[in-house]
Amino acid sequence: MAIPINLLTDRLSNYQSKIDFHALRNPIAEPMKYTLFLTNTCNMLCDMCTQRHVTANNAAYMEECIWTKLLNETSWTYPRYVLFGGEPLMHPQFKEIVMEIINRDCNVDVVTNGMLLNKFVDCIADKHVSLFISMSGCEKTHNKIKHNCRSFEEIRLSIEKIKKTDSRFLENNVSVNCVLLPDNIDDISSFVKVIQDWGIRKLTLQHPQWTCHQMRLFTNEEWKERLGVEY
Repeated sequence: MAIPINLLTDRLSNYQSKIDFHALRNPIAEPMKYTLFLTNTCNMLCDMCTQRHVTANNAAYMEECIWTKLLNETSWTYPRYVLFGGEPLMHPQFKEIVMEIINRDCNVDVVTNGMLLNKFVDCIADKHVSLFISMSGCEKTHNKIKHNCRSFEEIRLSIEKIKKTDSRFLENNVSVNCVLLPDNIDDISSFVKVIQDWGIRKLTLQHPQWTCHQMRLFTNEEWKERLGVEY
């Protein structure tokens, strides 16, 4: 095993390889994954979304000084970063963030509704990236749940571009997540065939997430105390 240049407690330590660090991860107890909430805004109004919709006029974006500080302090452990939102592709520095993570030899998960995907295929189609696209069924059903008549077609066009760019990336690194709803439950078998024909091999069927009134009140109290806003 390679010996770190500095003490293990020094976060500026450099290791000769990721394998060396992964062998040491448990005794060092550093997180294996970080979720970056890049923005609270979105270009969709999905029926199953639990987040309060925020328009571009009221949007907040993670500032460069924050995400660069985070990467500087944590990338030495080679964690996986999850880019989340809102719609993370709406962050004005989205491409720079992805490229910076890749350049640090770390892996990144991109969770997206796919509307802007076509603009970023060049940076996303990389071995370090795993792409998770939210879809809700075949075209008519999907667009109804997403409240966007172009959503399905925009995703299809992006998948075609990814296939032409790197077909192996499409097969190995692209996943679709579908939340089961009354409006799409009868559409699922046909939807599976559609994404198979596209070349996608990974699909997650997700149940809706539920909570209770007491938990909502408790969460709001915590958010107001720590963040100054209600959940």
